[in-house]
Amino acid sequence: MSVLLACLACNLSAADAPVPGTDFIVRADPLVPRPSSTPCTEQLAEVAAIGESQGSFNYSPYHCGVGPWAKIVLEMDFVLEEDRVGNSVPLPLNLWLNGVNLYSGSIALTGNHDVIAPCYEAYCGHVERDVTDYASVLRWQGPVQRGGGNWSAGLGNEKTHTGPSFVGIARLKYYPRTVTEPLPSVPDAVLPLGAGNFFSGGYFTGVLADLRSTSDRLATSFNTSGQASLPRNIERAYLDVTVRPSAYNYVPTSPTTGRLDANDPWYSCLPAPLAVVLPRLLLDDKHNFAAQCIGGAFREAEVSIDEQPAGVVPLYPAYPTTSERDAQLWRPALQPQELLYVPHRVDLSPFAARLSDGAPHTIAVRIASNSRPGLTNNPVAGAWASANLLLYQDRRVKQVTGMLTRNDLAGQPPLPSQRSTVALDRQGHLRGSVVTALQRHFVIDGYVNGSKGRIRHRVERWVNFDNTQDFDVSSEKVGTQPRRIFEKTITQHSTETGKTRTYLNGVLANEHITNYGYPASSYYYLWHDPTVEREIRKFRQDVGLQRVRRANGSTLYSAVTQNLTGATLDVTTGLFPYRVFTKVNDRGGWQTFRFNDSVGSCYDAMLTTRDGKLATWATGGNCTDGQNRLSWQSRPDGSPDALGWLPYP
Repeated sequence: MSVLLACLACNLSAADAPVPGTDFIVRADPLVPRPSSTPCTEQLAEVAAIGESQGSFNYSPYHCGVGPWAKIVLEMDFVLEEDRVGNSVPLPLNLWLNGVNLYSGSIALTGNHDVIAPCYEAYCGHVERDVTDYASVLRWQGPVQRGGGNWSAGLGNEKTHTGPSFVGIARLKYYPRTVTEPLPSVPDAVLPLGAGNFFSGGYFTGVLADLRSTSDRLATSFNTSGQASLPRNIERAYLDVTVRPSAYNYVPTSPTTGRLDANDPWYSCLPAPLAVVLPRLLLDDKHNFAAQCIGGAFREAEVSIDEQPAGVVPLYPAYPTTSERDAQLWRPALQPQELLYVPHRVDLSPFAARLSDGAPHTIAVRIASNSRPGLTNNPVAGAWASANLLLYQDRRVKQVTGMLTRNDLAGQPPLPSQRSTVALDRQGHLRGSVVTALQRHFVIDGYVNGSKGRIRHRVERWVNFDNTQDFDVSSEKVGTQPRRIFEKTITQHSTETGKTRTYLNGVLANEHITNYGYPASSYYYLWHDPTVEREIRKFRQDVGLQRVRRANGSTLYSAVTQNLTGATLDVTTGLFPYRVFTKVNDRGGWQTFRFNDSVGSCYDAMLTTRDGKLATWATGGNCTDGQNRLSWQSRPDGSPDALGWLPYP
């Protein structure tokens, strides 16, 4: 461990542009842009684990002082000591400070290697996150203060496998302001949801909530014994929600019973009644890419305050790489958000006055699905979650007043429609589609009275979900033996358009527009007869985000992020007791990452893979002079951005 940590200490920088032919992990994502000032660096934690592990640490950034800081960046570097089973299955990792989740993602260090060389010879694993919004937790606040932190590795890994032995170092880099890089406005307080073990010193232990059932919640009751107290002068409030959909889903074993399975992507699950009536639409656990689960294909996270709906979080349709066979579809590239799960920020500002009244308030996150009690009584939703509450205060008053005036979401439960055209023809073929859809539009409105006068927050959202599963399933005889041909296509569109308007004393002062899009599509083909099996998987995942900030009729800032990926795996297998063989007919993938904004940022990177190795790499193609350039203020990874460097009412 000491040798590996020393290796990391000397090599704390991301690798240069990858070289075609490498089979180490590659990605086209940009690093976090930095100010031009020289940072102050503080080590946050050392992590050493063999598979599933957890630990704690103390932290006090006394070397860097109180700031103030133009930007704070979390850097995490890892080196794999040994991967005894030679797989590339990502290992979930979470890191908390005082209960606040600073990092949620996965360690995916290996390409096709059993042992990774030292950091100075190969890419070892590097991830970054802009944590400037969490400055109130990270800054030094006095000689007697010490922050309590904890981490967990492997928790939330649904399928048991031998995990790699690795070590890592997490560091925070504090960047001072300059004349041209001023201080941003950051939240005055950041509080965790669901944190446990409240210590006498005032610190919490971070918790990764297992929201396996639709009745499970990640929640905190503020202003109660053993929990944090909310300030009485809240002007704005936001909740950063990080959700990683679990691979736990319900698999029927009879018309009335079933079991949990840890392989299936949630968006491939079928409605229970249809699966029971037409079991040929399901596959076994060996072919889980097309799904063997039931319970429906809809999932979203719901935020509530005192059991009143307050916001929704669309779930990113990640493909669960819980086995080496699953991970092979992508390697050596990664699917979006595999190393870093990007939080989704929910605007709770209309509730600011209510949260400031001094009474107990429970803020909670749960998973909604279209699972229905029925033939199989399926309660499983499946997700791991953490959340941080960000509060902006009116420091000129001790108490704000106001009220929530409108909440359309309270009357719109998450009940998607389901329609099936799947039918059995005379030849015994199953063909048709299963469509799951939900469209909602809601407004949540409220105001606070403070030192500036009356500030009104009007949060408007359009949330759309559409999932279509197309089937073509046939079965015929080859002599006396059966031949099965299974073909399934999934097309999913999940979007959220947001418009938040802030009025100061009745005049529109600020408008923030966001557009999130998580389109995904997959194709699965299986040919199975007594002697040979051919399996084709194709997957496409995209992430799109647009931000616009307006004031006084003018656009102050706009930005667009696109992360586009795809992968194909085509394998033929000879079956026992006939000629046993495995032939890879096609294996390749690609990633394109683009970002641009109105202050001159432009980033463009593209890569392709072939047969488990990097085939091509190019950057800057769509930027001026073929050069990538990023403004220090930008967040090209699509993470929540308060745009604190812009004026606010």
